[in-house]
Amino acid sequence: MNFRPLADSPGARFLKSGKCAVTVDESSLLKSGQSGFTLIEVLVAVAIVGILASSFITMGDLVREYRVRYMEQRLYGALILARSEAIKRSGSVSVCKSSNASSCASGTGSDWEDGWIVFVDQNANRAVNGGDEIIRVYNNIPDEFKITWNYNQYLTFDSRGRANFDNSQKFDICLRYGGTGPVKTIEVFGRKKGGGRLEQTSRRSSC
Repeated sequence: MNFRPLADSPGARFLKSGKCAVTVDESSLLKSGQSGFTLIEVLVAVAIVGILASSFITMGDLVREYRVRYMEQRLYGALILARSEAIKRSGSVSVCKSSNASSCASGTGSDWEDGWIVFVDQNANRAVNGGDEIIRVYNNIPDEFKITWNYNQYLTFDSRGRANFDNSQKFDICLRYGGTGPVKTIEVFGRKKGGGRLEQTSRRSSC
């Protein structure tokens, strides 16, 4: 079967002239381009999806960071309050773990997740007695938090704001969600290391 170009067709003019020419219909390209995606558009879309995915992970980390930071500030505020009240009242003020908001917990555990109280400890025996005043109660701690103090269950400041131990001790606050996450530390310096000075630090570790 033979095909013969029409006399006035571009193909006929091409055969007669003997020249190699390419005719591009721009309107046709524009129309065909509207029916799909270019490589650049696909790459841009992939990049956006990647950014959004990483943002979700970062947002989760930020939420955990904020929650641990909030709990750290609650505990830090209690220690600052106890120290300042001891200096103001010229007497001993203690902070101890408490599960009933009225007395110090018994036993030797170092976990403070049940809460804690700040109280005037007149005889410095680290227990709430008849004449002792409870200054503030900190409770309603969510179960997902882990709060540990490596010096038993109490902390006492004297009339000069000094802690009741020689070397530094520390609180650690973190979330029990599994994996690596933010851990906040409040270090309390003892009599030989700056009195009752407090220092806050942060790291990422398992809880």
